[in-house]
Amino acid sequence: MVKNACLLAGFGVCVDSRDWTLKYVESGTVADRLGMAPGSCIVKFNGVGVAKRTIASFLRDMGGADELSLAVLRTSNGKVTVS
Repeated sequence: MVKNACLLAGFGVCVDSRDWTLKYVESGTVADRLGMAPGSCIVKFNGVGVAKRTIASFLRDMGGADELSLAVLRTSNGKVTVS
């Protein structure tokens, strides 16, 4: 596993805790089917901006939830989109 990365178990992504970039997307997961890819950057977690928050604090707030809403900046063919 990548140093400083957090695996969001069950969601199929590994996120760098320093800058919220995706380091790994598990094949066949919802994240993969939605086109998320390593290098994409999470900007909102359950509707809340990620600036100055930690992954651990969001996970504590989620409790045992099995749904997650992410706003992600991604680059595809030189274009940046939010999904």
